[in-house]
Amino acid sequence: MLRLAEQMIDGRLIKNTFTFSFLKGGHKGEIYSATAILPAFAYKNVCNTVVFHITSVENPAFSYLMGLDVEKMITAPLAKSSLLERNFTKAFLSELGPEDWETFQSLNHATRTRISEKFTDFASLEVDFAEHV
Repeated sequence: MLRLAEQMIDGRLIKNTFTFSFLKGGHKGEIYSATAILPAFAYKNVCNTVVFHITSVENPAFSYLMGLDVEKMITAPLAKSSLLERNFTKAFLSELGPEDWETFQSLNHATRTRISEKFTDFASLEVDFAEHV
């Protein structure tokens, strides 16, 4: 298990960057840097998809773009993903634990909330929130 949640959670904040090393398989011992890219409008499965840009620390020429459906806990195929990227994604998925998925879900939810608040004119809504406050 990669235990990415330990790197991503900082107090009450969730960071969108982390580094990891595979613990098994063909990539065992290789070190990677990853950044979660949360697309606002670019991808079809915007509500559940988190896209990761992953780069090898030892060899920056190895760079992957990977999509995960964080609610279903499966890959979210990107339009032009290569066979190499798909295989890398499978290896990555095989090392994720429940805490990692929960962190990805929290990151996605927080980002969607922030984006919706940015584009919503709450003053124009005809809803009484008094009973919920």
